[in-house]
Amino acid sequence: MPLLEARDLSKQFDDLLANAAALEQFLRSHGIKHLLVTGVTTDVCCSAVVIAANDRSFDAIVLGDCVASYSPERHGAALAVIKAQGGIFGW
Repeated sequence: MPLLEARDLSKQFDDLLANAAALEQFLRSHGIKHLLVTGVTTDVCCSAVVIAANDRSFDAIVLGDCVASYSPERHGAALAVIKAQGGIFGW
């Protein structure tokens, strides 16, 4: 399958797919099952995206070096929670 053009979805969706049926349709129509999550804040926006994607049967992979928070402690705790859930919350 040829590579698709990368799409920047930053600042477009509050919970990734709740108001974005076209995005979900695009992902599914192209057989995309894995999403790479980057951005800020790890403990709020990024976590919400992971939950929303997981609820819709996508595998959300958080790139730990590509997410951040205003607090190193909250950032670390959020990554620990995501990791501890072993796929229930995210990868």
